[in-house]
Amino acid sequence: MPAAEIGYLAMHFGAAGVRLDDRRESFRKVDVGIICASGIGISRLMHSKLKNFLKERIQIYTYGKEDLTPGVLKNLDFIVTNIDLAEVPADVIKVSALLNDTELGEIEEKVRAYSKTTKKNEGSSEFSRQLEHINICINQIKGIIKDFGFMKVDEHISFDELLVAVSEKLSAFQVNRHQIQEDIKRREKISSQIIPEYGFALLHSRTGGVVKPNFSLCVTKDRTAFLDPYFKGSKAVIIMLIPEDDQVGINSDIMGCLSGQLIENSEFLKVMFEGEKETVKDKVEKVLRQYFKQYLETV
Repeated sequence: MPAAEIGYLAMHFGAAGVRLDDRRESFRKVDVGIICASGIGISRLMHSKLKNFLKERIQIYTYGKEDLTPGVLKNLDFIVTNIDLAEVPADVIKVSALLNDTELGEIEEKVRAYSKTTKKNEGSSEFSRQLEHINICINQIKGIIKDFGFMKVDEHISFDELLVAVSEKLSAFQVNRHQIQEDIKRREKISSQIIPEYGFALLHSRTGGVVKPNFSLCVTKDRTAFLDPYFKGSKAVIIMLIPEDDQVGINSDIMGCLSGQLIENSEFLKVMFEGEKETVKDKVEKVLRQYFKQYLETV
């Protein structure tokens, strides 16, 4: 066989070897954190846009800036944010709230790079990690359904009085009640979520006053609007609280699903306005059941 033909065959064998190596290359799911200071609307928009663009290639967790503990940062590959996080010791991509095509391309490049690396804190198999995440999600959802709170109050109740009533329902300890009230007030000062266009007020916060996520609903006894001007004519007050622990990502994602339904699902909101405790609880459970099915497809 002539040397030229041997060289030609060797070239093709070499190219085939490279292609086989590429096929054997392992790609993992990348853990991405979204950090936003503009309330539920922007963070959910960014979450949806990224998920639709990168699909099963990423797992997304939504946090507030104050939630970025060392434990949280350890579990993220990189962060996407529209606020300044220069002091945060992490790989951060600064983007606009609407995520333009250039920014999506930059994020995709980073996902591609991280997907080829070993997770920095990976001490167990990918399957073990998935089981751990699923177990956490199950426990959080079970707790939210089991401890769902429903209150009927006088329409003249003030904002401060409502916080007292809610905190008394949530904790038997005065120090925890005070913490819940102060953390909700602090969060309201940062960005109020009173939404008169939809007829509800959303009071939410991360707080040391609870040890597990809680979803509660407060309405007036005759289902009329709250008269305190602070509530701007709201007919329902929804309270969402998550604890100060390292599960803030999954907790925020679950609560984000529920808060998103308030805006996107008119039937869900109608039940908040008109339903009794068991009816509302059933609707919340239905939403969380659907969330869990989708979660299993992404974990």
